[in-house]
This record gives sequence, C-alpha cells and structure tokens, in this order.
Amino acid sequence: MKNRGTGWIKRKGRTAAAAAGILAVGAMSVLSACGSGKTSTGEISQTQNESTAPGGQSAKGRYMEEEIALPEEIAGNGFVDVVQKEDKSLVFCIPDENSRARLYSLDSKSGWTEGEAVAEPEGIRPSKMMQDENGIYYYGGFDDNYIFHLWTTQEDGTTRELLSDVFKVQEGKDYGIIPDFIAALPGESFLVSQTSQADIYQSDGRMRASLAQDFIGMDVRIPVSVSGEECLTLNNQKLVRYNLETGTQTGSYDLPDKGRDVWQMPVFTDDEGYVYVASQTGLYRTGRDGTVWEQLIDGSLNSMGRQDMFMRSFFKGPDNDYYGVFSTGDSRLKVLHYYYDETVDTVPPETLTVYALRDNATVRQAASILQKNNPQVKVDFRIAVENEEEEVTEDVIRALNTELLNGKGADVLILDGLPMQTYKNKGILADITSLFEADKDDLLANVRSNFTAEDGKIYYMPARIDVPVIFGEPEAVAAFQDIDKMAAYDKTQSLFAPDIYENIINMTSYTCYKELFNENGTVDGDVLARYLAAVKNAGEKGNVQVSYAQADMERFMVNNTVIPRGFGRQSSYNVVAKRCAAGAEIFNSIDSAMLPLSAAVIVNSEIESLGGIYMPNVVAGINASSPNRENAEAFIKTLFDTEVQDESLRDGFSVRSSSLDKWAKTESESSVSMSSGEGIYLSGSWPVQADRDKIMAIVRTASIPALIDQQIVDMIVDGSKDYLNGKETVEDAVQAIENKMKLYVNERE
Repeated sequence: MKNRGTGWIKRKGRTAAAAAGILAVGAMSVLSACGSGKTSTGEISQTQNESTAPGGQSAKGRYMEEEIALPEEIAGNGFVDVVQKEDKSLVFCIPDENSRARLYSLDSKSGWTEGEAVAEPEGIRPSKMMQDENGIYYYGGFDDNYIFHLWTTQEDGTTRELLSDVFKVQEGKDYGIIPDFIAALPGESFLVSQTSQADIYQSDGRMRASLAQDFIGMDVRIPVSVSGEECLTLNNQKLVRYNLETGTQTGSYDLPDKGRDVWQMPVFTDDEGYVYVASQTGLYRTGRDGTVWEQLIDGSLNSMGRQDMFMRSFFKGPDNDYYGVFSTGDSRLKVLHYYYDETVDTVPPETLTVYALRDNATVRQAASILQKNNPQVKVDFRIAVENEEEEVTEDVIRALNTELLNGKGADVLILDGLPMQTYKNKGILADITSLFEADKDDLLANVRSNFTAEDGKIYYMPARIDVPVIFGEPEAVAAFQDIDKMAAYDKTQSLFAPDIYENIINMTSYTCYKELFNENGTVDGDVLARYLAAVKNAGEKGNVQVSYAQADMERFMVNNTVIPRGFGRQSSYNVVAKRCAAGAEIFNSIDSAMLPLSAAVIVNSEIESLGGIYMPNVVAGINASSPNRENAEAFIKTLFDTEVQDESLRDGFSVRSSSLDKWAKTESESSVSMSSGEGIYLSGSWPVQADRDKIMAIVRTASIPALIDQQIVDMIVDGSKDYLNGKETVEDAVQAIENKMKLYVNERE
C-alpha cells in the first residue's frame, strides 16, 4: 500500500473551523426556509440569495470549491467507478499506467492511497464496482461477446462469479442483460438496473422484486442510490423511493431542477435521512418526507455549471463537506471538494448581466470559469426564450431594442439573432478591440478580418463558428448553391428529400446565401421571385409540402417539425437511402462529421465547404452603457481564452488557431449509428487524422460569415405559403414579402 500523504489539496482563505458547528450555526441561517417559504412539492428554498444580514452588513458564508490533485500515474486516466466506505473515504477503481484496474482510496486526512490491482476473469475488464454492507467489493464487466459478468475476489486472489445464469443470453434472445447500475444487497443479492426496470435477484438467481423506473438509454445510470433497505430512482420524471424488501414504492419527490438533463443528476442520502440531488445548477437537499428543496451549493458559482464535465457521483464527506466526481470531455477523472467558508459573502457582491436570445453552452462555460476564478462576481445569464421550441418573436427583439436605446440593458450582449450592425451604428456597442490585441495572431484570420469594422475597430466577435458542408451527386451539389441550377435540376433522383417548405427555405437561405441576400440582409424582388420558383420546382419533385397530412407523413416518413436553420432532413441518411441527391450538413464539432463522412464514402463523394460560408455563433459584445465595464471585459476575455476555446461543447468550432490544432490531434473511440424500418443502417466512427485535418481546413478557410436576419427569413416563409400551395402567384407573394421587409428595415434602422 502506497500512501500519498496529505498534500492533495490547496486551500485559499479557508478558516480553521469549516465543520459541523459552522454549518449548524452559520449555514442554517443561510439555508433554512424562511418563515414565508414555499411549501408546494418540488419548490426550492434559496434564502442564501439574501445578500444582507441583520444590521445591513453583507451576509457571510457559502460553500467554496477546490480541486483535489490526482496521483501522477493516474492523472490522465479515466475511472471505472467509485464507492464510499462507512468512514466516508472514497474508493475509486481506476486504470493504472498499465491499463490494469486498481483501487485508489481518498481520505480527507491521509490523502490518496494506492491499493491492490483488481482480480479479473480472463478477457474481462471491470466497468462497474460496488460494495456490500460488509465492505466486500464486487465488479462487473463484459466479455468479447458483450455478455456481462459479475464477480468478487476470494481470499486466495482468484475470482468467483455470481448470477451467471441471470446475465447469460436467454433462449430466443439476441443479447443478455446490459445493466446500467448494480447495487450489492445483503446476502449476496443484487439490484440490477436496466432500461426501464430494476430487478432484485437473490443469490440463487431468483428474481425477488422488480422496480419500475424511467428509461435512460445510457450505459451508466446516474440518478440512482441504494442505502440500507431503500432505493431512490427516477420514475415518471420524479424521484421515487422503493422498499427493497417488498419492492413497493414508499415515497416520491418532484425534482428541484426540472429544466436540466435529469439523467445527469446524482442522488444520494446521508445518515440523518436527508435526500440530495446534484446538478449543474447546484446541490439540493430535502428531508426524508420533505417537500421543499434547500439549495446548499450554487452551481453557477463554481465548476458544477461547466459544460465540459459530466457529473458522475456526489458524496457527503465527514465534516459537512461534499465531494463531486466528474468525467471531463476527454474522459479524465476530476474530483472536486466543496467546503463551507464563513468568511466569504453568501452572495457575491458584484453582478454581471449577460443577455442572449437562446441558451448556450459556451456562454455557460465562460460564466462558470469566470465565477470560479472571481468569487466576488456572480454572472446573471438572462435568456429571452428558454424553450427551444418557442419562436423568438419581433416583440422580444423590439423590447430589447427599446431598452438598449434608452441606455439600459445587460452588460454583455450575445448578439446571435440580433441586429448587431444596427447596434454598432447606433453606438450601442462598445469598442472591444484592445481585448483581442494580445492574442490577435491566434484568432482565426477568416473570423478576425470579417469582424473588424471599417474604422479598424472590433465591436463584436463570434466565439464559435459552424461550417455547413455538402456532398453527393455533382449536379445536385451545384444546384443546392445556385438558384438557376436549382430551378433547372431535373435528374431522376430528386434534389430534396420530403420535408416541409419552411425547413427548405431556412436551409437554402444558407446554401444560396451569396446570391440571395443584399448587404443589409434584405432580398431584391426579382431575386426572390427566381428563388421561390426554384424552391417550388425542386420541392414538388421531392414531395416537399407546406404541411403534411397524417397520411402523407406516414407515406413519406416525415413530419411537420421545424428544424433550426432547416438542416436535418437533407442529410447523410437520406442521401444513402436515395431520398435526395445531395446532403447538406452543419459541422459544429469533430464528432458531428462522423455520419456525413461515412455517407460520403458510401455514395462515392467528397465532403466540401458549402459556398465557403460559416455561421457565426456566440457573437459577443459589450453594452456601451454598461457601468460594469471591467467585469464585462473579463467575461469577454474568458469567452475567448483557451480554457473555453480548447473545449468542444458541440455548439461550434473554436475561433483560436491553437485550439483547433488541439482539436485536430484529439483521439476518441466515439462512434454513432442510425437505422430505420427501411432496413438501411448507417454508422460512423471518430474521423481519422486525415479527415480531421480536412475538417479543420474547411473551418480555417471558410471566408464568408452568413449573417442571416431570421426575421427576414421568417417573412419569406410566411409570405410564400400560399404560392407554394398553389393558391397565389409568385408575384403576389413577392410583393407582400417586400412590403413587410421594407417596414421591418425602416423600423430596424
């Protein structure tokens, strides 16, 4: 056994007594529900948001975060699983430098201790670990035939398999049980969770009970916990409590964070009967029979809110502290410790407001990092339309414009979908040129040049870019990008797969961007008439409709869903299925290229840039009227710093050259596949180095930012419906659209 000593942690500004007494006194005044608190099920008590204590002084005390350094030999590794012992220490199963699973324990007093290697049945590596009430460890993993095996280690070092008859492939089945969670129960019985149920098996393999739960479709179930005779799991989008002896449900809780991905929320209990849920927004707890959730830790103020980390487990420590176990974007282990510090302000004294029409992972990532590095600052991320399916209306933008013109509004503006050039012309946006001076040579030249104004200054800059690509039959590839060629396209294979015209117009507003739009984002009447006629001609040959009746949905295997930007159905799968002659896709990360690259090989084509355009995302600027300029500049710097730019969050490519170099060198075992009732199967794997280099070349050389005003595209969609349905002429449609555009532009300018 190798002990790593106590040098596993570095602490700044922590007082000596951040333990039970402080939590009982200081934290209770912060965390307990106030007298007029909410009482309905699932609501949250957040009295810690009160920023002043009696007497007008700032309230003090909140949980702070520190990262626990890993032993050097496993610092770059992932981990198999983690369990907590009775003494509150954590035991990790981690591949060592020889890829052999080994136990490492983490104790708050003695730090890391290297343990013994895990005994493995021949040809099987552990993918799960658990322990029973006596501290005996059990392991599970798959063999080469993807059959699961459960075993423990005997005193002589050999392995002993359990429940082999349960996990073997049953007669008439193609595969056996694929568990997403297993818990060891007394008497070598086990709770085995899979898909939409969790079954309790006795040691002889007989099933004792079955618990209903929600399907998650992942190989690891995060929101589940077993303690004593009870199990907590999700069922019908609620956290439910089951008795493991009888299999009956004994209680339920509404989730405290319904707006987030519930499949990534660890749940656990403590010795006092409290129930805990952790998520990106923080750590919450309630009593065993509670109805109000207390927010113990605000995840927006630390790394819990980061978008590049996957929360795997959460535990309560021995001193009213907590431990979060995360996997990073590159599958590495990260352990974070949360301790209570009564010397810091309960609520950060400074607030920075950030406004966006839609939620965004990169913005949240930057906010999390900024707040972690600056405990005195809280980022208030204001999202105009939180429901992804809800439309951004003219009224939303009009209200924002009024606020900004009156010298008000958020400190930082995320300008996606907003009239950024108009804001610049009206003096709403501050000059942020100096923020890019130090790293200007690392900023992609194709981005920097297009977002530097005529006066040589920068007023806004995208932190991410998407690149649209195309592949397929050469004539179809050309027709996607040229109005006249689209109108004349007359091959046997239709240009478009069945889709609604709204998606086709949204997509082709990008594929024909250079030909369609003027510099101010409008469309000339004659060009619009040619464009609508071309879309209708190609659309009719591909069974495109304004809206499908139920019978046609079934016939053409399509629906009336509106897809953002319209890209989605003229895709890799439909090209392979020969439902369209070319596929137009949006690359926003390396893994987004897996299926298109595979499809291009199948149809003997090459992926190429779509007209040399790119789609700017997370376009950030500073409100010239902001009184919080220093923090606003710090946010912009964080947004473009390598800590954000180096990570792929699947919302666009980095705009830093050095970050793209790192992306290009990234190796992964990721793969993806899709199939349908047509009997067509399409799969793709992580691109090889040559393909990754090609993707990065497309990103670096795309030279035209497609700054499309969605309000104008929506006018084209709405104004062309009767023409596309054959109810009016193209001239009538164009006239109505032009009238709306003129009114809109006059108001915008």
